[in-house]
Amino acid sequence: MFKFEKAKNAEDKEKLDQEQIDSLILEAEELDPVQRKVFEGVAKKLNHFLVEKYGEFMPEHTRDEVLHKRLVFFTNEDNYENFNETWEPEEKIEEEPRTHGITFLNQKLATILLKTFKMEINREDDEDVKNKTMLTIMYNADTIIHELSHMHQDQDRKRNNFGLFFEAGARYYTMQYFEQVIGNLEIFELKNGEIFTEEARKYQKLLDVCGNDVHKMFFGQKLSKSKRGKILYNFYKQ
Repeated sequence: MFKFEKAKNAEDKEKLDQEQIDSLILEAEELDPVQRKVFEGVAKKLNHFLVEKYGEFMPEHTRDEVLHKRLVFFTNEDNYENFNETWEPEEKIEEEPRTHGITFLNQKLATILLKTFKMEINREDDEDVKNKTMLTIMYNADTIIHELSHMHQDQDRKRNNFGLFFEAGARYYTMQYFEQVIGNLEIFELKNGEIFTEEARKYQKLLDVCGNDVHKMFFGQKLSKSKRGKILYNFYKQ
C-alpha cells in the first residue's frame, strides 16, 4: 500500500504539494525513468493536438489544468485499481469500473492504465528501452488521447444523461487523431472494434446536426438549456 494512504479525506489529499506528488508518483508508478520520459513526451504531444484543434471550445482554466496535470502510468490493473481506490476522494467513487483512466487530487493528478504486450527489453541498454517503449506508446496512443479527452470534458456534468455523450465524444476525438495525424482510420477501427468506432461516428453525426455547440457542451462552455436539450435529444434518438 502507498505510504500517503494516511491522507484519508479529500481535503488532505488536495493539500499535497508538488514535492509530495512527485514522491507519490515515484513510489506508485511501474515505469522506469527512461520509459516515463518517453510517455510524458508523447502524452504532451497528444494533449497539444487536442488543444490546438479544439482549444477555442475549452474554458481557459480547464485547458490550463490539463496542461499542468501530472500523469501516473500503470501496467498492472490491480495496482491501478488499488491506487485509485486509495486516492480518489470518497464522494467521487462511482460504481462503474474506471477502465483506463481517472482524474483526481483536485485536478492535479491523473492515472492511466496502459495496455501491454510481452516483449524482451534489455534494461541495461537505454536505446533498447526507448525503442521498445515507443512500440508500447504506439500501441497505447488511443488510450492516452481518449483519457486526455475525458480530462478536458466538462467536469460539472459527469453523470446522468451526459455519461454516454462524453464517452462517445472521447472516442470521436481519438478517431480524429488517427485520421488527421496518423492518417490511417483502419488502424483505429481494427484496434478499437466495431462498437467503439460506431460511437465515434454517432458523435460525428451529432456534429453534422448541431455544429460546434457539441464541442462546446463536451468541453464545458456555457450553453443555454435549450441547446443542451437539443444536443442530447439528437444524440439519444440515433
